[in-house]
Amino acid sequence: MQKMQRKGAKVQRRKPIVQSLHLSFFLCVFALSPFLFQAAHAQNVSHPFQVFIDLDVDNAGLDRVIFLDVVTGEQTDALIDGERYTLLADRLMYRDRTSDQIMLITPDGRIEAHPFMQKPQGARRIDWLLSPDKTRLAWTITGGTPDALTTQTFTADVNGVVIRDVLTDGARGGIRAYPVAFNPDHSVLYLDYTPDAIGEFAPLRQYAGLFGVDIATGQIIELPGEPGCFCGAGFGAHQFVRLTLAGGLNGFDVRLVDLRTRSERMIPSLNLINFTQSGDVIISPNGQYAVYTLAQIRGFGTPGQTIQSVFVRVDMLSGTQQVLTQPANSLFRPVAWTDQNRALFVTSPALNGTWKVDLAGGDLQRIAASAYLGEITSGSA
Repeated sequence: MQKMQRKGAKVQRRKPIVQSLHLSFFLCVFALSPFLFQAAHAQNVSHPFQVFIDLDVDNAGLDRVIFLDVVTGEQTDALIDGERYTLLADRLMYRDRTSDQIMLITPDGRIEAHPFMQKPQGARRIDWLLSPDKTRLAWTITGGTPDALTTQTFTADVNGVVIRDVLTDGARGGIRAYPVAFNPDHSVLYLDYTPDAIGEFAPLRQYAGLFGVDIATGQIIELPGEPGCFCGAGFGAHQFVRLTLAGGLNGFDVRLVDLRTRSERMIPSLNLINFTQSGDVIISPNGQYAVYTLAQIRGFGTPGQTIQSVFVRVDMLSGTQQVLTQPANSLFRPVAWTDQNRALFVTSPALNGTWKVDLAGGDLQRIAASAYLGEITSGSA
């Protein structure tokens, strides 16, 4: 066992156990890439790692981050005191809860502070966003008092060569700006006016008042129908998907906005009574589907809390919604698209593991013992 410089961070390298679900997942991906092993070794260049996480694995509340080398099968585990895990192209970024710094960890277990994105002394919080192609970062620094919050928004390439101060907002009572998405060419950043008191405690990712900002000019770009209800939303493939609570508490209408033409369509709700929580919207890269979590939560935050949740598939070409999965007694959140946009990897905030959901059949299949964060690429050791 090798101890890192920061107290409590431990790294261990080992071959994965043959019977483990991690290896089964590795073998599944490996089978889809039959020439990966030979190509990586022939060229002696970078190769992929799958990254997993187990939360609260010991009495100290540390998390176990797992780097699985797809080429060699070697597994590196690191125990860290982190949160808000984000995969860059070649390493994992997170907030260290002990030091209150933004940290980076590589697949070989090296940990260092992020070189330019940190919370200034005296600030209340820092939030960040990574573009889907992992080339651009946006982050917000929130300061002030609860009754007068100010937010400063920055963007940069991931190497920090060009850092832009794109927006200063506030002071606002109980509301802060929060980065949500880039548009495809990174010229616009979408943000939300998030209620500071409840934004982090909502069971699903939801938004109150979404807007855009032109990164070059700082000009505010209004979005149709905003501000809306504190409900789910998503951006992707030039589309803006916004959920709106339907009348009679019977589910959510879906408003589709083409961000290029500003044209709008409305898809009516599914008429599911008392399913009043929605969020975690994810849009397929080809723009055909969106999937979101729809839930009924009773006694939220109490010992008697009960949950019923389903995934809903939105076909944006035909303009229809369909319940995708059978009701589950836990919340599940989509992580990434797979199988050429025909399936999703999903995880649960309450359960360790990774599941796969097929968009055709809706079956929820557990494929790994830990939560899947995604894949990165790093040079050979």
